[in-house]
Amino acid sequence: MDRPVSLIGKTAGGAYICKDWELRVTARCLGEDLNASTDADFESVRGLEIVKAFIGTHTDSPVSTRQVSPLTCGHEVWVVGYGDDHRGGSLHDPEAEVIWLLAYRRHRSGAEDDFFPYCRELDRDGLLLPKQADYARMYRERDRRFAEAVIHEAPVILREARATAGEYRCTVGGELGVGLTVEVDDELEAGAMTVAFQANKLETFAQGQLLLAALHKGPWEMTPRMPSRDLEPGEVAYTIISASGEAQ
Repeated sequence: MDRPVSLIGKTAGGAYICKDWELRVTARCLGEDLNASTDADFESVRGLEIVKAFIGTHTDSPVSTRQVSPLTCGHEVWVVGYGDDHRGGSLHDPEAEVIWLLAYRRHRSGAEDDFFPYCRELDRDGLLLPKQADYARMYRERDRRFAEAVIHEAPVILREARATAGEYRCTVGGELGVGLTVEVDDELEAGAMTVAFQANKLETFAQGQLLLAALHKGPWEMTPRMPSRDLEPGEVAYTIISASGEAQ
């Protein structure tokens, strides 16, 4: 299989890729707390103690052992710690499949600039949580990673789907990409291909449309079912006749 090597355990732009989510640092935290550029890549801050702790805490778990409290933002903010001196606050957003590092300060219990009062001050001033610009950057980078993966993977998918009896299932664009089901019917004179993918979010629907264009220039028509089964919840399917050509 000549697919790209998995990104798990690697940095990509502003993200560190884990199996079920990605780790990111908000622009405010990058600029004000880590003394980095607000659009710095994750790799450039990966060597910092608090970022090492962030990776170690959240590679496999969305939570840590304690929360920052009391807060007024209505979200669970988890304490990330490194040794006795370094503390950070993290937030898991399961809908977007991301965990954010929100804040960092040295830990000196009772000191005015200690992490915990600092974190509560950010919360009070509405500066703790990620902003729309943080999410916009994340989705731009995901779209770019997916587009690069699709260009590489589409010919492989088409070849393997044609060699598979019945459905061929794969994940496109790495572990955080789009799940894809392809069924090719070469018994038809012109050949036919039906493709299904989960489209319960705008992001995955847009990626699915990009994938269809990469597999064949079309025209694709929406279909209510796969040739051999009904659609699963949240799944959409498209079909095309004259699918004998290579991926575009």
